[in-house]
Amino acid sequence: RICDYAFMELEELKYFECNKNLISIGKGTFLNNPKLQTVILNEGLEYVNDRAFAECPNLEYVVIPASVKEVGFEAFTSGIIYIEAEIISDKWDQNFAGKGVKFYTGNEWEYNEEGVPVVINIGKK
Repeated sequence: RICDYAFMELEELKYFECNKNLISIGKGTFLNNPKLQTVILNEGLEYVNDRAFAECPNLEYVVIPASVKEVGFEAFTSGIIYIEAEIISDKWDQNFAGKGVKFYTGNEWEYNEEGVPVVINIGKK
């Protein structure tokens, strides 16, 4: 588990990749990291708590693995989120994504040859 607010307001953090054994990301863990662009979450991660990645204006995209059971309030406030599961769990907060966030479930995107998520199926749920 990463503790609440552990990496809050790190001015130079640009990239974060989870350890394969990580199960939970605490509240506000990466809150207000202005240069954070890339987040790689591991299969096996189960919890992303409230505002874990909030106020990261340069966050480009995040892939949330299907193993994630719960996502808290405004866990993300910017960027594009690709959710591996085809259905969002009812245990996810209804407001897990702030107003500026776009998100796509597993039946709407796939990885391209470079391993980057690409939207393929807009509006065909």
